[in-house]
Amino acid sequence: VANSGIDLVVLIRQRWVDPRLTWNPSEYNDTSTLWFWIEGGSGPGCDASEIWTPDLELWNLKESLSTSLGDAYAVVKHDGTVLWSRTGRLKPVCKFRGLEKFPFDTLGCTIEIGSWAFSGLYLHPKRMDGTGFSFRPTVTIGASYSEFTLVKVSSEEHIYPEFWQEEDWPVIKYHIQLKRAWQFYARGHLVLQIALNVVAFCCFWIPPHSGERMMLSISALLSAIYSDLAISSSLPKSAGVTWLSTFSLVSMIFSLLVVFESAMVVHFYFCTDDDLVPLWYKKMLKLRNKRRNIVLEKR
Repeated sequence: VANSGIDLVVLIRQRWVDPRLTWNPSEYNDTSTLWFWIEGGSGPGCDASEIWTPDLELWNLKESLSTSLGDAYAVVKHDGTVLWSRTGRLKPVCKFRGLEKFPFDTLGCTIEIGSWAFSGLYLHPKRMDGTGFSFRPTVTIGASYSEFTLVKVSSEEHIYPEFWQEEDWPVIKYHIQLKRAWQFYARGHLVLQIALNVVAFCCFWIPPHSGERMMLSISALLSAIYSDLAISSSLPKSAGVTWLSTFSLVSMIFSLLVVFESAMVVHFYFCTDDDLVPLWYKKMLKLRNKRRNIVLEKR
C-alpha cells in the first residue's frame, strides 16, 4: 500500500483460435492435441517461441507480464484452439479506493489488461467463460497470517475512445477488493494511544514539586510521536487524510496540552516573584502607552 501497488499470485489463462494451426487428425495418426513452447511472454517476443500469441499487457503495470509470468507450453487442438496457461505474479500500480478509512478499510484496485500495440481493429480481448476469472482455492494458496484478504473480484469489458486513426482500444478491467486485518493496528496503535492519553491525564494528580510530573508528560508525548511515525511507514506519502491519522493528530494535541499545562503549573508553583506579569508583557504595554501618549500630544 505504501508504494501504491499490489502483488498477486495468479494463474493466467489465454484462449484463442488460430486458423493456421488446424489439421485433420485422421491424416496424422489421430493426433488431436499438440504442445508448443512459448518463451519471453509472447510468441513474437523470443526466437525460442514456436507459435504466435496475442499481444496482451498490463496497462497500469509496475512490472511487465513478460517478466512476472513464467514460460510455459501452449496446448493446441486440431481445430486451431490454443490454450496457454501461465503461473506467476501480477504487479499493477493501483489507485486505491477506501484508504481514507484506514485501518478499518476495504481497499479497491482496478487492473486493466489489453493490447499494448494493436487496437481493437486487430485484437479484441474477451472474458473467458463470460466472467474472465475463477476462484479455485487449494490447501497451499494464501497465507495463515496475512494483512489482506481477497474478498471480491469483478470484471468488465471496456472500450476506450479513438486515440489514433479512428480505432478503439478494448481492455478488460478487473475490480479487486482487499479487506485489511485491522486487529493488529487496534492492538498496537489504538489501544496504546488511548492508554498513553490516560497516563498523560494522570499527570494532573502528580504534585508539582515531583519531577516525575514533567517526565511522565514528555514520555507520553514522545511515545505518541513514535507510534505515529511507525504507522506512517505503512501508508503512501500523499495529501490524503485517513481515519487513523486524524486519531493520531488528536492524541498528539492532547499530549502537547498536557506538557504545556504541566510546564505552566511547575512554573507558577516555583515562581517567587511578587509580580506574576511577564516582563515581555510589561514591555509591550509600556510601548503601547508610549505610542498612545505621542498620538495625544499631536492632537
